[in-house]
Amino acid sequence: MRPLTRGVMPTRFRRLAEVAILTSQATLPAAASDRIPPCQPPQGAQHSTQLGSIPSALAATLKQRIGELAPPNARFDSTDMAKTGHNRRLIFIWAIGNQWVVATEHGSIAYNDPIFAYVISADGHNAYLVEERIAFPRTVCPTARERMNPKPKTSPSAEVK
Repeated sequence: MRPLTRGVMPTRFRRLAEVAILTSQATLPAAASDRIPPCQPPQGAQHSTQLGSIPSALAATLKQRIGELAPPNARFDSTDMAKTGHNRRLIFIWAIGNQWVVATEHGSIAYNDPIFAYVISADGHNAYLVEERIAFPRTVCPTARERMNPKPKTSPSAEVK
């Protein structure tokens, strides 16, 4: 057996350390998926956690863009280890007028919470993606709120004085 030298980790121990680090990183996303803080919808917004409550155009567009969504609190694959076959889960849906925000969870090797903003056409036949933002458990609510209440844009001339 070779003697240990200062500052050099034997290959066997280095590999064990690498496996331990990778294993701990793979379990963190699963834990993170359960810690989305409760979020109150903005004043005047309709709130739902049911896909059946959204316009059919929005449901079709969402399904085409991201596939099937598991219902809130249902089991889904929060990591890249497929068990249920669903790697997307609904968090909530907000609507004010023709503006809709759909907050989701996306399980993968890098868990995240995509927030989708849509506008529904006046005739209700089309849903247009306005923006997609990636959030994480602690930022789901502020990210969705910001999309429902966009900051007013100032004209360039108003900024220069």
